[in-house]
Amino acid sequence: MKRKTMYLFKGICIVLLSTFSLLVSAQTGTVRGTVVDTDGEPLIGVTVQVQGTTTGTVTDIDGNFTLMDVPANATLEISYVGMHSQTVALEGRRTIQVILVEDTEQLDEIVVVGYGTMRREAVTGSVSSIQADDIRQISTGNLTAALQGRLPGVQMQQSSSKPGADMQIRIR
Repeated sequence: MKRKTMYLFKGICIVLLSTFSLLVSAQTGTVRGTVVDTDGEPLIGVTVQVQGTTTGTVTDIDGNFTLMDVPANATLEISYVGMHSQTVALEGRRTIQVILVEDTEQLDEIVVVGYGTMRREAVTGSVSSIQADDIRQISTGNLTAALQGRLPGVQMQQSSSKPGADMQIRIR
């Protein structure tokens, strides 16, 4: 009698433990979403990260992202240069759409460098810039030709004598 009771107790424990492990594993899952601007245009390269962890990704060409093994109650941090960052609580959702709003005040203060972004006052080197309207006024189909002679410290040199050949850009 004691043996039957013991086997029954062990069986119940195994069932409870396996049910508990299924419930624990069901609390994480895949989160998919899209990040767009206020005009509904998809944003490429937006950073999407699970708050408090190193789990993250960036959006693709269509503004889509996928995160694996995300807890159901996690909070996502969404950030992009020139846009207001957002935090989104999932609250059990597995599909989200995020609309980022431009941060026009920050656009003049951020400088994109070869290895990231920095605030303008933190840059130790010189900074040259040209407005898009100035480039549009130049009638050329080549961006490097449009920049030639317009930025101090930037030299353009044609790599070949063929018409339309690529140009080398040298920055002092």
